[in-house]
Amino acid sequence: MDFAGYEKMLWSLMSPDNAERNQAESMFEGMKADSDGTLLHLLQVIRSPASDDLRGLAAVLLRRVLLRDEVSLWCNATNATQHSVKNDLLQVLTHEANPSIRRKLCDTVGELASSILEEGEWDELLPCMFNWITSTNVAHRESALRVFEMISLFIATAMSDYFDTTIRALFEQCLTDAAGHVALHALRALGMLLLSIDELDERDRFQPLLPLILQGLVTMQAAPTDEDIMEAMEVVIELMEPHASFFKPSFKDLVPMMVALAQSSTASFGTRQLAMEVLVSIAENAPAACRRFPHNGFVELVFPIAFHLMLDIPEEMDDDENEDISNVDVGSEALQRMAQAIGFKKALPTCFALVQRFASHGDWRHQYAALLGLTQVVEIIPPAQVPAVVDHVFKHLVPTCHPRVLSVALDAVGQLATDHGPVFQEQYHAQTIAILLEYMALSEPALAQASRQWKCHFQAQAATSLRCFVDTCHPELMDPYLEALLSALFAMLGASTAMIDPTPEGRRVQEHAVAAISSIAGCCGPAFARFYDKVLPPLKQLLYACLAELTATADASTMLCGITLECISLVGLAVGPSVFGADAPEVLTVMTQMQHSTQYAQDDILRSYLLQALLDAAMQQAEFEMEDDEGMMADDDDEDVQIAHINDKCVSIRTSLLEEKATACQMLSSMVGDLKEAFFPYVEQVTQVLTPLMTDSVHTEIRAASISAMPSLVLSPCATDARVHAGRLLNALSTEPELELQMTIMQAIKMCIAHAVDPDETNDLSGKAPAGLLNHLQLVQLVEGLLIVLAESFQRRAVRRARKAIEELDEEENEEDLDNDATEAQLQFILADCIGSLAKTHQHVFYPVFQETLLDKVLEMVQPHCLPEDRKLAVYLVDDILEHTGAAAAGHLDTFVPLLVDCVGSDYAPLRQAASYGLALCAAHASFAPFVTPTVELLWNLVHAPDAYEPFYVNATDNAVSALGRMLLAFDDVLNPSLFPQWLRLLPMRGDLEESAAVVQRLCAAVQNKHRIIFDASPSNVPALISVLAEAISAQLFADQEPVLRDIQGALRSLREVIPPHVMQAVWSSMSPTQQQALHALFA
Repeated sequence: MDFAGYEKMLWSLMSPDNAERNQAESMFEGMKADSDGTLLHLLQVIRSPASDDLRGLAAVLLRRVLLRDEVSLWCNATNATQHSVKNDLLQVLTHEANPSIRRKLCDTVGELASSILEEGEWDELLPCMFNWITSTNVAHRESALRVFEMISLFIATAMSDYFDTTIRALFEQCLTDAAGHVALHALRALGMLLLSIDELDERDRFQPLLPLILQGLVTMQAAPTDEDIMEAMEVVIELMEPHASFFKPSFKDLVPMMVALAQSSTASFGTRQLAMEVLVSIAENAPAACRRFPHNGFVELVFPIAFHLMLDIPEEMDDDENEDISNVDVGSEALQRMAQAIGFKKALPTCFALVQRFASHGDWRHQYAALLGLTQVVEIIPPAQVPAVVDHVFKHLVPTCHPRVLSVALDAVGQLATDHGPVFQEQYHAQTIAILLEYMALSEPALAQASRQWKCHFQAQAATSLRCFVDTCHPELMDPYLEALLSALFAMLGASTAMIDPTPEGRRVQEHAVAAISSIAGCCGPAFARFYDKVLPPLKQLLYACLAELTATADASTMLCGITLECISLVGLAVGPSVFGADAPEVLTVMTQMQHSTQYAQDDILRSYLLQALLDAAMQQAEFEMEDDEGMMADDDDEDVQIAHINDKCVSIRTSLLEEKATACQMLSSMVGDLKEAFFPYVEQVTQVLTPLMTDSVHTEIRAASISAMPSLVLSPCATDARVHAGRLLNALSTEPELELQMTIMQAIKMCIAHAVDPDETNDLSGKAPAGLLNHLQLVQLVEGLLIVLAESFQRRAVRRARKAIEELDEEENEEDLDNDATEAQLQFILADCIGSLAKTHQHVFYPVFQETLLDKVLEMVQPHCLPEDRKLAVYLVDDILEHTGAAAAGHLDTFVPLLVDCVGSDYAPLRQAASYGLALCAAHASFAPFVTPTVELLWNLVHAPDAYEPFYVNATDNAVSALGRMLLAFDDVLNPSLFPQWLRLLPMRGDLEESAAVVQRLCAAVQNKHRIIFDASPSNVPALISVLAEAISAQLFADQEPVLRDIQGALRSLREVIPPHVMQAVWSSMSPTQQQALHALFA
């Protein structure tokens, strides 16, 4: 095709005529088979004097076909063509005058260079770029910096030797360059370089540039337009999360600069809001640095700005229709995030002072800001200060206040109930319910005189706050108010529930009223049955009225219909099948008809309440899509789209789709767990939907819901077997970054396997040896996956400890470190429990897996130089192996006993306890005989140590006592029989009651088996044993453990049959009245 024909084809690609455009697309696809011709033709168009539109399209297509298409034309091009492409790109860029085309070409050069520089395939590029940096042509300097931004990863990895010289000199020159957009491009390039550097010491080599960064920000701030300073602040925000410490030396200058911008009366809304976001990012990512500002300077400077932004509130509700993010939104969210990050000790005194100052102002806007600010920090207010906050809120719930003030005060009530429930409900239920009833009924004359719009708003807001109150309230507290609340809510629905309010504000009131009824039913549970006959008929009437309206009016709102349907379902769930059974078929029939009705099932709102809609929502594909620069620019104005970097790619995420998908997955997960057998028809379909979401979703709640559903799906007789589910969960574990979800996955793996082995949840695996559940290879893969999680946990802990060694942490940071350590400890415990579950469910089959994958790690972790917590974790694993793998472990006691003996003498009580338990397990095997004498001597000394029964050691001591008892019973032919009566004096144990019960049951079994150490070794043993059992009964140690009490009864009956009456009488006489009374009660 000649050049003219090629141009014509490109024009056709932009044609509004679909047929012409489709034909041109097919033609272009066919031409791509000739890689050399396509690349050279596109370059020829870009170099030509053709229209900028055509040249711009050619530049976009060149970038796409070079490397982005599934089949890269670059890889298929000849060496000569590749050489021409590289030379022509630089040549065109040298002379290109159109900024848009120049930007597209820079991105093409950068993308190509990032792919081939490491192979040394473009040696001319870097010298050319460094020449452009020193050029007098502004466009050259901007283009070079844009290319440097694109190849930042190459610079970070291959040019670190030049950081202190060439690279830093480049930025020193460009960050203060006031021409064009050079300074901005320099900041972007530096930002990408910092994001590409892994080592902190490498990153800190650029800290001398901080003053120049600030100088560049000042220069951009003084520019005629806000575009550069806004984009520069976005770069700072992006850098702040991973590299806040890099900026710490500049905070004393950066914070005042952002404060000045945020409160500037001449800056645009967007500039002020971004400046506020920079300050919030500093608070969230460097809270300790903010707390260390002299005289609490950060809080004193920044919090007043947030309050002043909240003053920018319109008086009338009509003005709220503007969908742009308002200054009120920015200020309130900023205050909440900063207060949570910095902590209540530094944040609350300043916040309370501002609240008092604003609340005392005569202007309603200041009172509004004061209450809104208070609402945003309610969550971090200590319980002791809640009464003062409650008083302040209640004082502003006066009908004579401005409607805006009343609205935010009602919201504050709901926030208090949510963040401080159920204590708030217990202390303020009477006042709160009275206030909410007043605003739901509009009983005060001042409220009755408000506009209809405000009346409806108050009612809806009161119903919302009532839901918050009810959701964390004890049912018994609600009981006295139910009649009044339900009457008020049904009054809000209207005189007749068959009448649907035609106005948007009235319908909103009805929606919130029905939702509040749902919450009340959920709170009360079965106790709600007494209101069932009053509540369900009007709700059904309302549902039918909504359906009739939908049939008659095509554009009718369906939200009320959906909420009513949900409310009926929740009422039925609360009262149970015995009450709801008569109405359930009618409701299910309505839902089935709606499910299969095209009119209802295609409605986006109503269908969300139907099962098929949940499946459809969960199956929505494309949570994100790849973005080029054009797409990113188009999405910039879409509030529903967020830009993120995933796997080194720029993607756009549509947040509303994710939220809908998350809700659907959560509801499906709940239905799987709650409906059990009734959900079986949908198991296969739901499994197919949820399985890929465990790993592929970018949304934490979607992954969590999908993971949580897996164990319940295993229970279905038509579900895939547990091996498949365990494999899927292990795959999810290998990619999951969130610690909470890692714990959820491990628990789900444990539950899946346990359900498969023991579907009836009897917890009895006798006779159920599951040799065919997971084979050796599957077990090895599972354990190795768990060990990777453990290694990552140890690595995170090591990083925190190293940081603590070189940095002085403040109180909040120390608390955060303790919280992190606690989370890691919980994760490690769940991991060990998961491995223990594998041993329990696979028994002897698991032992070779333990030897192959775990033994070396256990021996490494149990060494004396290791942390006591790690040694304890290793002993936990050993205990599970000894307890569940039987003879396989018994043959290797020469490995286990020495390490347990070494740990049992530890000063760390939990480790001593775990080791004692393990030694008791060893005593169940005859192969323990060579170790029994020295072990008994060691344990005997431990239980008689002066501090043995100190609170910290008592549980460990009880386990050591239990281990001694096992050994004395099992090896009585080896051990000195005089030890047994001395051991009985240590009973009953009162610390570890679970182990105490086990000891008593073993003694009772020994009695029934007529063990010689009890009956033959010494005549004093039987009376001593009876005294132990009597004391255990009189002390009510096992009052709620029926199996233990039955064993004691049986043992005492057996003793009474074989012991002479005069001996029994002597024993009885030696008992205390309390013990005698307890035994009488036992046999009554």
